[in-house]
Amino acid sequence: MNWDNFFEGVDDFRVQGRCLHRLVDILMVILCGLLADCEDFEEIEDFANDRLDFLRTFLALPNGIPSHDTMNRLMRHLDPSQLSGALTRWGRQLVQQLDAYQLCVDGKELRGTIASGHKHASVQVLSAWVRQLNASVGSLRISQKTNELEATPELLQVLDLQRSVVTADALNCQKKTAQVILDRGGDYLLCLKANQGELHRQVADQFAKRYPALEQWVDLEKGHGRIDQRTVWVDEDLRWLDETRQWPGLRSVVMVRRERLDQAEAGATTELYISSLAGKPLPEVAELIRGHWAVENQLHRHLDVTFSEDASRVVKDHSPQNLSTLRKTKAKAGGTQQR
Repeated sequence: MNWDNFFEGVDDFRVQGRCLHRLVDILMVILCGLLADCEDFEEIEDFANDRLDFLRTFLALPNGIPSHDTMNRLMRHLDPSQLSGALTRWGRQLVQQLDAYQLCVDGKELRGTIASGHKHASVQVLSAWVRQLNASVGSLRISQKTNELEATPELLQVLDLQRSVVTADALNCQKKTAQVILDRGGDYLLCLKANQGELHRQVADQFAKRYPALEQWVDLEKGHGRIDQRTVWVDEDLRWLDETRQWPGLRSVVMVRRERLDQAEAGATTELYISSLAGKPLPEVAELIRGHWAVENQLHRHLDVTFSEDASRVVKDHSPQNLSTLRKTKAKAGGTQQR
């Protein structure tokens, strides 16, 4: 890969003619250090100096390895929207290889940025994760003056959603989000909870009456001393649903019952979903619902366990968000998708 092209569109804010290091070299040194489990810029500098000969096989590095102060200064002031834009362009090239794909949208707090006496992090980032690629194809910082509800449509607006099914949690079960997904050429499958009061009530009431007559699909899984059973029903007859007219493209509703039996306890939960999909086989609907948790298990958990993102001591200015974007550039993991 030509890394100069990868970071195209990321402006160098530094005074030209007075810089010892190329922008792309600094970014790549930081990325390589993150992949080597370095936790701060001092560790990245030490790592890069130890492997200078190797790094010079694909980077210019005319003046050797940049200092940790140079890396820190760059990350603090580099425009995060431009760096995340590079990730989005890279993701667009990847998804073009797929006939169809699932895009999982979810937000994450960078807990290392929680100020003393506060409950929530000052930096929260929304991510778009393609399950089939184990790759992040877009990210956006959630503004302190707004929230994830407003950030999600903004992120989706810049993504190519053709051939995609977008899945999201109940927080993002919003008419505006559904409309943006349809406008961008995708379909949606959104978790439905009580934050959509009347719609949730109607779907729950009607499934309680109708599910015994509906076709069901059952997935049984045994292991680790427990039995997990997931049962899925899909109803595409929405004549009984008054709220249908208000939701763009709504064509089906889904109910999932999860039952667990182990040596300690037994329990069951039920979840509801709304979707623009119709005519899709039950096993594929079930796979989409379960597959949504890839964004938790293969991205968020990977960022915390492999990259120690929540424990990062780099918290000033744009550094936390920019480092999060670089971590996602190579954040691929195998994690399980059990839910």
